[in-house]
Amino acid sequence: MSTIAKRLLPHRVTYRPLTGSGAYGDNFGDPVTDVPCRIQFQNRIVRDAQGNEVVASCTIYFRPQDAPTLGSMVELPDGERPIIARAEMTGSRHGHHVVVDIT
Repeated sequence: MSTIAKRLLPHRVTYRPLTGSGAYGDNFGDPVTDVPCRIQFQNRIVRDAQGNEVVASCTIYFRPQDAPTLGSMVELPDGERPIIARAEMTGSRHGHHVVVDIT
C-alpha cells in the first residue's frame, strides 16, 4: 500500500477516539499517543459534518492507519480540540493520507 512517507510527518499528537454519544454527551476512548502527523496552523473555512461553514484553525495530516475518526478530540499545546472535518486522500488504488481539520 502506498502511503505518505513517515519522514514527511515530523510532529506527534495524542488523540482520544470518539466511541459514541449518550445522555450526558460524547464518550471517548483511551488516549492514542505518539501518532506521527504533520500539523499546519492556519485559519480556513471548511464544512463540518452537518454542512455548516466553520473556521478551522488547524489542519493535520495522518497516515490512513493512524488517523482518528470524525469527532475525536486531538490534544494540542493550547488544549483539546474536536475534529470537525475529515477527508481521505487516495492515490492510484489505495488511501494515501487523511486530512483532518480542528476548530
